[in-house]
Amino acid sequence: MGPNDAQLVRVFTREAGGAISDETAKSGSAFEIVVEAEAGYALHSTGGKYDFGIVVRNLTTSSSIHTDTLSGLFGDANWPADKLANQFVFTLPAAMVTAALAKNIFEVIAYLMVGGVGAGSPDASFAKSAMFIVH
Repeated sequence: MGPNDAQLVRVFTREAGGAISDETAKSGSAFEIVVEAEAGYALHSTGGKYDFGIVVRNLTTSSSIHTDTLSGLFGDANWPADKLANQFVFTLPAAMVTAALAKNIFEVIAYLMVGGVGAGSPDASFAKSAMFIVH
């Protein structure tokens, strides 16, 4: 990756408050979606705009169960000036992880868009999580 680029490195799920990835989610418990991203020093120092989005897809039923977004400017509280590599955490609340979803298989698709101010076109990066299952 160059100094003017930004990209998603990895997307994974974990138990809420956990430290390691987990490919299972317990019904009735919240879990987290972690999106790891990097921005080159030249791009990050511009203070330009970034937009994240996630879609949690139920592959068993061919449906989406959750979407979320986060927008900001490089150097803000979510992507501080001293962090070219950063983790962004989205939480799926326990109320959405119901027993009815047990044995369903899921994946998360994430996107990052940067730039696009004025006449410029945005740059986009995509990443998918490993599949995971609710139990």
